[in-house]
Amino acid sequence: MDFDAMMADLGGEGEGGAWFGSLLKADAAVGGAADGKKRKAEAALAQEATDVAKGAKGKDDLKQLVVILARLTMINSRELANLCGVVYNTFLLSDAHFITLAGLEAGERYNKQVEELKEKKAGGEEVDMASPGPPHLLVFAMVLAALASHSAVSVSAPMDRQKEAKEFWLDKVKGGTQAALSMHVRYFRVIKPRGTKSKRMKDKVKFVFAFSASSEIGRTLETWFLDEMRAAGAEVAMGAAPRGELEREAARLISRLQK
Repeated sequence: MDFDAMMADLGGEGEGGAWFGSLLKADAAVGGAADGKKRKAEAALAQEATDVAKGAKGKDDLKQLVVILARLTMINSRELANLCGVVYNTFLLSDAHFITLAGLEAGERYNKQVEELKEKKAGGEEVDMASPGPPHLLVFAMVLAALASHSAVSVSAPMDRQKEAKEFWLDKVKGGTQAALSMHVRYFRVIKPRGTKSKRMKDKVKFVFAFSASSEIGRTLETWFLDEMRAAGAEVAMGAAPRGELEREAARLISRLQK
């Protein structure tokens, strides 16, 4: 995808706002009360871990401590997965779709800029590692730009929608600031699975996003992207994400240690 041509198609001089232009050159806290019994169980495990750590004198004590900490990690991991399943919209989209390519390209550009900063820092230069800004804003901006400039308008997005997207890009992204945009875009990731054996995920990329429900702009953006995902034939992913390889390995380790 020719992103330079895409930017030119969107109109205006330069490469966008100062924050977005610099990225091209290279979250709201969500809480929830857990079930009372789970809280007590977690507190008991935490206290047990503390007691074991204080009195640990041999391999058996350290082994017990590892098991307790691993169990706590597994509990927290599942709680977080359940929470994310409720808060975030998750879709599986073809890795060849133009908005997928835009999101992946944004991630590559961000990573490249971070690596360049690391090299400069290692060479003794003073650098601001936070200068690239939040990566989810760059990914969102690039995907929005692709939607606004793409000639093949989707079924659900007639010219009026494309016009609105272009106006939003010019006003809020090109002419706006990170802080202003982050008030409406809470989370936006495009994730390409690596080494997955799942047939469901073959040739697919995961879109995970959440917009502010308290702002009219946030609600409008969510409507746009939900429509675009459906029009693109994306598959809805419901509920908590399945256990990842690290979680499965931790479960196997716990099982072995408890024998």
